[in-house]
Amino acid sequence: MPFKFKTVEERNAYNRRAMRRWRAANPEKARAANLRWRRAHPEQMKAHDFKHNHSERRKAWKMANKDALLARAREWAAKNPEVNRASHVDERRRMRKEVFDHYGGKCVCCGESNQWFFTIDHVNNDGADHRRVLGRNMLGHKFYRWLRRNGYPEGFQVLCFNCNCAKGFWGVCPHEIGAEEKLRRRL
Repeated sequence: MPFKFKTVEERNAYNRRAMRRWRAANPEKARAANLRWRRAHPEQMKAHDFKHNHSERRKAWKMANKDALLARAREWAAKNPEVNRASHVDERRRMRKEVFDHYGGKCVCCGESNQWFFTIDHVNNDGADHRRVLGRNMLGHKFYRWLRRNGYPEGFQVLCFNCNCAKGFWGVCPHEIGAEEKLRRRL
């Protein structure tokens, strides 16, 4: 039986064309097959991603077109205020939960586990100094973002609002052992 192709290159080109036609006709199957292969070959995917990494080029393009991208984002946000607001609220809630989960997910003093009551406490009572360094606007979601970007630094803990207020006002939380005696001395 004679060979259909004279060279290996002809055969490979034919196979590539046939595969493109099949992918165009079966996009869901192609996507599923691609995902299965990627999961089965993680080391090859790391090498491929490293070799074909376009992030540097993408970063350079974004920096060169920063004003146009910002204008387009502002325009989209102005046209879609409800979607924009909802996505920001969701992202802030996810980030808040992520931060609290990283620092233990419950009040270290009383054990409260409802995240609606949580605050981030500076273990060494140096919160005012830290806010001066970071700036006045570094509160709420901006502070949670700072914690995440800085790799969740040591020196912070989760306290419920009651424990945090007591610690800030009295210097000790009533839940701590021996706190009653310290509080009596202050009163």
